[in-house]
Amino acid sequence: MLKYSNPLSIKANRESGGLVFRNPKTGLFYVSTPILDGLHSFNFSLVPRPAGIEIVGAYHSHGDYGLEDSTRTDKAGSEYNDDSFSDADKSLAEGDAIGSVMYLGTPSGALRRYDGATHQDTRIN
Repeated sequence: MLKYSNPLSIKANRESGGLVFRNPKTGLFYVSTPILDGLHSFNFSLVPRPAGIEIVGAYHSHGDYGLEDSTRTDKAGSEYNDDSFSDADKSLAEGDAIGSVMYLGTPSGALRRYDGATHQDTRIN
């Protein structure tokens, strides 16, 4: 889903995201459609949560490199570390609200995975 949503997030210069679900009856995994949200944050409570389905993870993208006021810039001029998980991202994965795995799409096009249980950050592409 990040390969689909990350370019849209960069173009809109907004964070986008969604949730990863598992059906406990079938063991099948599903992903929600991405939702655009804020300049430098994503509120996972915006994502509908089907009854009877487990939340096992989340994904989001950071939009484009930029300043706090949404002015676009390059990586060197960015006021954020957009190619990495923020401390808030890691805290979410380490809690129990969105499952223990967080995926991230970055302005450079890198896709990352953070496992809140092991605290491992891995590039996945």
